[in-house]
Amino acid sequence: MFKNLWRTSLIFLGLFLCSQDLSAATAFPDEFYVRERWVSATTSFDIESKYEKLGTVHRKFFSLMPEYHLKNADQEMVAKARMRFWSFGAIFDVEDGQAQPLGTVEQRFSWFYPTFEIVSASHQKLARAQLNFWGTKYEIKDVGDDHIIATLTRPFFQFKNNWTIQIKDHALISQKNIHPNLFLVIIAFQVDRENWRRSQNKRNNNNNIFGSHEFELNSVEREQAPYYVQELKNNLELYQSTIIGSDPVDEDFSFIENLAICNETDNCVEDDSNNYKKFKELIELLNSDELTASQKAALYLMLEQRLEDCKISK
Repeated sequence: MFKNLWRTSLIFLGLFLCSQDLSAATAFPDEFYVRERWVSATTSFDIESKYEKLGTVHRKFFSLMPEYHLKNADQEMVAKARMRFWSFGAIFDVEDGQAQPLGTVEQRFSWFYPTFEIVSASHQKLARAQLNFWGTKYEIKDVGDDHIIATLTRPFFQFKNNWTIQIKDHALISQKNIHPNLFLVIIAFQVDRENWRRSQNKRNNNNNIFGSHEFELNSVEREQAPYYVQELKNNLELYQSTIIGSDPVDEDFSFIENLAICNETDNCVEDDSNNYKKFKELIELLNSDELTASQKAALYLMLEQRLEDCKISK
């Protein structure tokens, strides 16, 4: 029960768990990995570079609200993240091993593009993380000029949630004192919510351990959203027979994943009606000559999975 928690929306960076000197940009590896454990009582990850294990992050088994513990390679506690009991949307307060506040991680709702904000201990917004349409890539952007400071990526189809983290701007991360443990909270929470959501869909169980803020929808949006999803699923199923006999390969999935879903001029975070139109446009590509047969098969399978992830309880 506790292994399976929530659905969509977010992961992040794990940057040198064992390092507490944030003034040195070189303390962060250019690339490192967050690997989900096969067997664990709760959501757990190993944080590794190419050369060594950096630490772990796991959710506390017994807690009223979700709480994540972050430890270094020697299994010494370096940070804790606790979800607030009363909040509109998921908000995590993060503190270091000496109980000093590091900042908060705050969820912002979007049906298609889950978004988190990283806020300093002095309540200054530092960065924003937005998940792409396919749920495979978070871009972490500076709130000042919107340039990318880090990316988190994973395969579309996976048996485990393994993420690759790439740091793009060491200098800004150091300058703004963006603590790596704030990023790890997003990784763990994103996976938890996806697992819980899939489990809920299978059992038709509405008991959400994250409380009432699974989706911050008003009454009209909550009423309409399930029908939007069902309409899209019905439209997609019309093309099921057209992909029979087509076997997509990895290159086909990569091609579809890199399609321009959200242009710079689109308000992808705030305007989900626009995203609904984009979904319909992708379905219409199944009836065009712009894609090969195997690319269409890849698109169909990816849209089918994406719609499954978009289920919203009434």
